[in-house]
Amino acid sequence: MKFANFLLSAYSLVKGSLEEIQISSIISHSDKVKSNSLFVAIKGCETDGHKYLEQAVKRGAGVLLIENHK
Repeated sequence: MKFANFLLSAYSLVKGSLEEIQISSIISHSDKVKSNSLFVAIKGCETDGHKYLEQAVKRGAGVLLIENHK
């Protein structure tokens, strides 16, 4: 199984495209997002990364992944 397929089984793209954007980094902390980062929103024990999607976009995230809520 390709990594992208595995990743998309648990997450959904809500911004950007893995084929169209050259990803500079993979980040789960919005304060560390740089231009063309792939920001992964993870629901953690203390906070929910989904609260920081707007901040990640403002900091330059090219792709956003959110957890699939089934």
